[in-house]
Amino acid sequence: VLHAGKMEQLFEVEFLEETHPYTFRPFFLPLGKKKVSPDKSLTVHLVCGGGSGYPFIREFLEGGMMVSVGIVNQLDSDEELATKLGLTVVREKPFSPFSDSTVQNALAVSREADFIVIAPVFWGWGNLKNLELAQNLLREGKKVLLLQESLDPKLDYTEGTAIQLLQQLIQEGAQVFLDLPALITHLL
Repeated sequence: VLHAGKMEQLFEVEFLEETHPYTFRPFFLPLGKKKVSPDKSLTVHLVCGGGSGYPFIREFLEGGMMVSVGIVNQLDSDEELATKLGLTVVREKPFSPFSDSTVQNALAVSREADFIVIAPVFWGWGNLKNLELAQNLLREGKKVLLLQESLDPKLDYTEGTAIQLLQQLIQEGAQVFLDLPALITHLL
């Protein structure tokens, strides 16, 4: 009888439904805000991974935006959160570089968004195609946004290639924000 939809309807608060790891019974975690109907006119595609997307996803959803996520590997914490929240997620196999077909899928999904947002991610050779994808979308006229923190060389495990691509994005018109509240203010 109990499921997240009923709890949301009863309390007018969004709930995350999980299975308890020991009892295998459902439990519900209130997400703390009244459920907001997404504003179908504002969509965001989030490039994230390794948990970097959590604060972005929360803020975007609380702002009533439609959100898609990717490319992320299966079992990544951002992939799991986005899946639990019912978001559109572009996935790749665990611990695998992004295939051409996955990149094409991500391109199709992200073309539907008004904004492409790049979270401060640890960049490796496996996820570098996300930056190339953002660059292609920027050249197609999409608005690409990122935080100043994303330019930290400590996040780059590609011998400088990721930072170079991020700098190219900025030179071509991507907007940089000091922090997440400033980025959210820009979106709203």
